[in-house]
Amino acid sequence: MSKFCRDWHVIISLMRNLFLIFLFIQPLWAGTSFDLRESGFVSTPKLSMDHSSWAYAATSSLESNILIEGSWDDQTVVKFPEKQMLENNAFSKIYKGGDYKLAAAYLSNNGGVRANSNKSFYFPRSIEWLTHGSFQVNIERIQESIAQNGSVASRSTKFIRPWEYDLDGEVIDFNFRILPPTQFVNIIGWDNERVVPPFQKGVWIVQDSRVRGGVNYFLTPYGGTWVGQDKESGGVSFNQLRTFNFKNIYSYAHHGWQYEFNAEKVSNLYQLKDELPINIGIYTVIPDDSAVAIISDLDGNILCHSKNRSLSNPGFYLLELACGNKDQLTQKVRVELITESGLYALDGHKVYPGPTESDKPVLIKATSSYKESWVFKNGKWIDLKTYYFKEEKQMGLIFNRSGSGNFAINLYTK
Repeated sequence: MSKFCRDWHVIISLMRNLFLIFLFIQPLWAGTSFDLRESGFVSTPKLSMDHSSWAYAATSSLESNILIEGSWDDQTVVKFPEKQMLENNAFSKIYKGGDYKLAAAYLSNNGGVRANSNKSFYFPRSIEWLTHGSFQVNIERIQESIAQNGSVASRSTKFIRPWEYDLDGEVIDFNFRILPPTQFVNIIGWDNERVVPPFQKGVWIVQDSRVRGGVNYFLTPYGGTWVGQDKESGGVSFNQLRTFNFKNIYSYAHHGWQYEFNAEKVSNLYQLKDELPINIGIYTVIPDDSAVAIISDLDGNILCHSKNRSLSNPGFYLLELACGNKDQLTQKVRVELITESGLYALDGHKVYPGPTESDKPVLIKATSSYKESWVFKNGKWIDLKTYYFKEEKQMGLIFNRSGSGNFAINLYTK
């Protein structure tokens, strides 16, 4: 390396050190660069197997969040076993792959994830999809989330060999967003001033569960990758991990949020047995929505309710319930959800791509029964099991979703 290059890197290093000092008096995301590794708020890199990187990236984001929240009270290194999610999700018996919606469904339907030898389950109070704006807005929203909540789960195109190395031996990867995203990764930082020709300024610092060039980290320019921009998996944040020990979790939507459904309001019926509702788990499917949940008996008498809550990003949210002076309940209840948008998350039969490019698409079937999910229409509740969906085609497969779906509304009790 030339003396000029060495001097230049010394100058850059000094500038970054000054910037770290500046962070103490500014919001974390206000600076030009940031790296979770410098504060220790990122977990140890993992090594994923084929078709499992989605679970590794999700658990890495959970681990980063619990570190930055300071809610890890064990003396051991925080580690959430990906095996739980890989072997017990709703697809595991029929499909090798997965995504962040499946991770959200697993966490919300199972009360979180258990870490190491700790007997408590850690549950995210929100799982938020951040890439729903313009190119620049997505970047800024993800940067803010990384600084506040830890690493953001994302997705990139996997290459066997890195695209190039810089003068310090750092791996640089990009694909011009030509090939579809295949590998699930974690965004752990950024540098707004770093230039990777031919792209404009700005790179993500990415942690990968598949080694590239002998390391688990790479840089990728904002404009040359799916990282931070793909709508489905460009940026997903697992936030506010807390320990919960629910008595029961009631849910019909085993795959969580798969579709959007338009209605005035929707509901699920659940049979309670000597327990008290404390939380409702819901999804909002568009940004800047609001929602309120109501629990009533079958005569329409209100038993519990949540506050009307504004929800900035699409995703899963845990709502707190107020049940007045109610004691334990033993009866069938209606869990009703009303959103400002009139859109609701729905499970149902859906086609997923094959685990590899040579595999055929797979139809993942959902299960449902009568008297589970309901739609409010023309002044009365209609059983969703009787609702008719038109025949549709996904990835070349023709099927019908009628009778297959349930609303993703979970009830948590103590």
